[in-house]
Amino acid sequence: MRPGARDVEPWRNGVLQQVEDLGRWFSGRFVIDPDPSDELVPARSMLYRDALTAAITRKTSPTLSTTLSTTLSTTLPGVPDVLVPADNGAELDLRVAVSRFIRHYTASLTAVALVGLSRGIGLDLSPDRCTMVVRHGLLWSLVLDVPGGEVLRCDERPAPWPVSGPSVETLTELREHVWRKLYAEHLWPVLGLAIEVGKISPGVVWSNAAEWPGLVRESAEEYLGPDEAAPFVGEAVALLEAPVLPDVPAETNPLADRFDWLEGDGEGFPEVVQTRKLCCLTYLLADRFGRLCQTCPYLPLPERIALVRERHGVPMGTPGGAAEQRAIERGLDRPSTRRVMGAKSKQS
Repeated sequence: MRPGARDVEPWRNGVLQQVEDLGRWFSGRFVIDPDPSDELVPARSMLYRDALTAAITRKTSPTLSTTLSTTLSTTLPGVPDVLVPADNGAELDLRVAVSRFIRHYTASLTAVALVGLSRGIGLDLSPDRCTMVVRHGLLWSLVLDVPGGEVLRCDERPAPWPVSGPSVETLTELREHVWRKLYAEHLWPVLGLAIEVGKISPGVVWSNAAEWPGLVRESAEEYLGPDEAAPFVGEAVALLEAPVLPDVPAETNPLADRFDWLEGDGEGFPEVVQTRKLCCLTYLLADRFGRLCQTCPYLPLPERIALVRERHGVPMGTPGGAAEQRAIERGLDRPSTRRVMGAKSKQS
């Protein structure tokens, strides 16, 4: 901890370590003591259109154009074009920008919520408790303002750290508290406004949110032993398979049925591989043009398994190897990317 920083409750250090233990996708997502130079964004501000739009468009992509907008209109028929100027004067399609924003905004929130539940504590992740830390031009990491005396405990799953807050008897009650705060009070309104701003399919947005419980499950199985991974897997499955989420005004759980789970090849991790039913579209961003994700339905399963294994223990942002190059080649061969590249060739 930095000199002069406040004392930290043991549960904060415990959650931080557990988030880090989940490896590549979650490292750095939870921050106890932000640096004075960090840019901090209150989550409450994301409930306002101007602030949310600014956050969505802050990491701009220099070469997206009307050609890409036309491509996406084919991919998502009936969705109007939404083009805005990027900082560099090019055009940024908000649908793709919204998709990337949601993927990273929900990552840290999901990780902290499920780590807490896995260790028997219920954390309030409502907007007024959350501050986002800007990293890599995105709202990347979470600072959580929850006093230790307000952390919910559970008789059914005692926490491994000292916690002085109130207690509930069952995991069901603990989950309902966390899910209500995170989804009903926080992500339902933020994601709903993002859908309005970007005119993007709700299915894409909620698939992006659902991806992170799936990655908690996969990461626990990849980096932790079977016994230690079990509660993380259980919490991810419970969330994704819940028929409804408390106080979320939807007939069914908006996270449910967004993925297929495919068996691995039986030669070690991954045991199962989540596979999106709707593409996230971020392979159309200029700074990752063509690069398909390990959850992408356009990438064959053996190649996704190879991608997972190539990335094991490798920090995000590290240049990829043969498996990632193959994922890029597949993405560049998609009809949407070929149309964009063909249009650029004609323009040049």
